[in-house]
Amino acid sequence: PELGTPSLDVWAGARFHPFVTQAAPFMAVGAEINFRQIPRVEGAPLPQESSSYTEIVPEMRWGFAFLRRPHEDYVNTVFPNVEIYGITGWRIANRVDGHALRVGMGISSPALMILSAACEAPIPAMFEITMDVDSMYSGEREYAFRFGWHF
Repeated sequence: PELGTPSLDVWAGARFHPFVTQAAPFMAVGAEINFRQIPRVEGAPLPQESSSYTEIVPEMRWGFAFLRRPHEDYVNTVFPNVEIYGITGWRIANRVDGHALRVGMGISSPALMILSAACEAPIPAMFEITMDVDSMYSGEREYAFRFGWHF
């Protein structure tokens, strides 16, 4: 369905740095849980259960984190200056959408998130573009642009 309504997306997982340097590769494994509303369309039947649904997407993210000195410091590893990463996942079928491969890319700045909190200005510090490729039910591709806070 057309996602004409905002949604709350939560990603939880673990990030691994195989070695820590100024520009360190990383890998993160986790799952995305999206709470979505079904948009109301004139003349279209809605599912009887409710007008919302939950989407679950196990994902893997990999890319580079650019760290402050000292690179080995725990806080600098958890809150790098910038992360640039790719996204790969598998959307599990739900009552609205079918299975689909999710691919995308993102950039985030956990350090910017800390600065915006210190300035009491909620500036988004994460931007992602994703595409769910060829849903098993609809055969369509779904694109999403997301922004938020990430560490």
